[in-house]
Amino acid sequence: MSFRNRLGIELVVDLYSPKRLRGRARALIVGHPFGGVKEQTSGLYAQTMAERGFVTLAFDASYNGESGGRPRHIASLETFVEDFSAAVDCLGTRRYVARERIGVIGVCASGGFSLSAAQIDPRLKAVATVSMYDMGRAYRDGQGYAPAPGERNSVEERKRALAEAAAQRWAEFDGGKVRYGGGSTVPLKPSQQAAADEFATYYATPHGAHPRSHPLTLTSLGAIANFMPLAQIELPPARCCSSRVRRRIRATTARTPTRRPPSRGNCTSFPVPGMWTATTRST
Repeated sequence: MSFRNRLGIELVVDLYSPKRLRGRARALIVGHPFGGVKEQTSGLYAQTMAERGFVTLAFDASYNGESGGRPRHIASLETFVEDFSAAVDCLGTRRYVARERIGVIGVCASGGFSLSAAQIDPRLKAVATVSMYDMGRAYRDGQGYAPAPGERNSVEERKRALAEAAAQRWAEFDGGKVRYGGGSTVPLKPSQQAAADEFATYYATPHGAHPRSHPLTLTSLGAIANFMPLAQIELPPARCCSSRVRRRIRATTARTPTRRPPSRGNCTSFPVPGMWTATTRST
C-alpha cells in the first residue's frame, strides 16, 4: 500500500497485522537503517512484532526504495523525520488501530529520525531504538561511522569533507556524474574503517543485501552534518528506550528522567503506561 506525506511524496509501505484482531489494536511504525529499505531489517522487526499482537508498518523513506521523491537516493533529514509522522497519519486512520497507542521502533539511523519525530509529534506514544545512530553527530565526528574517541574528525577534517560535498554540487549542477557515499577527502581512520567493514558484512553480502538498498549522495553531507535529533529531547510525552551497543556514538539513549529502566542482558526496557513494555536488543 502507499500514502503521501506532508510534502506530497508517496511512501510505499508493507502493513502487517496479527492473525486475530480483537477491537482496536496497538500499532508500531518500524524505520529502516540509513540507505536501507523495508525488505531488510525493518521488515523483519515488523513481521515479528505483528506475530506478537501489534499492527505494524514498515516503509521506504522518501527518495529511496519504492517510495517517491526526486532526485533519487538523497538524504533529506527533515523529510525522513516527516515520514514517521506521515506513518502515524496512516495508522491512526485505520479503523482497527487504537490511535492513542501508536509507537515506533527506529533501527540504526531511524532511531534518530524517530526520536526527532517524537519531539514534535505527540501522537507517538513510545519510541524504542535499536543500535541507534545520530547521523548528524556521526558525520560530524567521523564521516558517517562510529569513531573511537581519539579518532574523531578534527574541525579541519570536517571543513574538508564539507568542501568536497559543496564542490560536488557545482559539478552535478553542470551535468556531472552523481557521486555517492561519504567522499574521499578525509581518509577513514582505523575504528571508522572497522565500523564500515561491519556494516558491509551485513548490508553488502547476501545475508542482508537488497537490490533497492543504495548509498546516499555525497551532496547530502551538509544536510546530514547539520542534523541534531536530540536538541529538544525533553519535549516529547513518549517514553523512550534504547538497546546498549558497543560504540559510544550508537549508545546515545533517550530515557524518561524520572525512571531508570531495568537492564536485561544486552537490552534495556521499561513499561509504558497504557501501552506495552518496550524492549530492544542490539543487532
